[in-house]
Amino acid sequence: MSDKATGSKGIIPQTLVDVAIAAALVGSVFLAMFAFSGNWPPLVVIESKSMQHSGDESQIGVLDTGDLAMVKSVSSMNEITTYAGGLINGHRTYGDFGDVIIYWKAGDQTETPIIHRAVIFLDANDDDSFSAPELQYLAPGVDYVLTNSSDSWDHLTSDFHMLNYGFRGADISIPITNILRFAEAHGEALRGGFITKGDYNTFVDQLSYISVGEPVPFEWVHGVATGEIPWFGVVKLWFTGSLPQDAPGNSITLLWVSVIAIAAIPIGSEVYIWVRDRRKAGQKDPGPEEKPPIEKPKK
Repeated sequence: MSDKATGSKGIIPQTLVDVAIAAALVGSVFLAMFAFSGNWPPLVVIESKSMQHSGDESQIGVLDTGDLAMVKSVSSMNEITTYAGGLINGHRTYGDFGDVIIYWKAGDQTETPIIHRAVIFLDANDDDSFSAPELQYLAPGVDYVLTNSSDSWDHLTSDFHMLNYGFRGADISIPITNILRFAEAHGEALRGGFITKGDYNTFVDQLSYISVGEPVPFEWVHGVATGEIPWFGVVKLWFTGSLPQDAPGNSITLLWVSVIAIAAIPIGSEVYIWVRDRRKAGQKDPGPEEKPPIEKPKK
């Protein structure tokens, strides 16, 4: 049997071992994520630019199109900090105050979930009004302003504004009036929930089609976003044909750089081991000893 055939037989089992080890490592990582997050699958792909802090460039520490985020399960509202709550206690995630939540639009779990920041929580009162308990710890005229002089934090019947909001430092409207009209038009009792907004978006979800005109009740919340694996969600968006045309160009570039770097690590290790073994083999086998020259007898 030739050395070539023997070598081929030796490569196949080692390749299978390498594949099995890689699969085991990937499986272990996903199981660890599941144990931490309490959700399966534990990761979600950011499919739009609504959470970006730049229109055309991805940034580490911010949720950009094509990033992956872990979904951590929450069992009570106390585990969610809103933007308003973050102003009070300093809690920040993804480049701004408060938590980013993942919720089902209108509670429909067959729809793609929405990944937006919780702005403030509204409690429904019995008299067709809302209360926003976090406002009592914020400064009127600095952090927020009421548009109706007869309103107070515990009795809101008209819109109010969060001032200098988010990375843009713009004022945003909390549409109490629209929410009240929505409930009346649908013959529904008021219910409390989170006002939500994509960091890049101009308006809160409750002023757009995203949250169908009402706060996000806790029952719709799938979890809280935590952590970030930048760029690798681009692969999923590619294969499903859902990669937006306005996705940050550097996300795709940095994805390729990361893939090449990851592939280079095992290849470089194999080359290093091969070179090292060749050198050791050369040191152990110096070759045949040279015989001293035979002197001719003198006449």
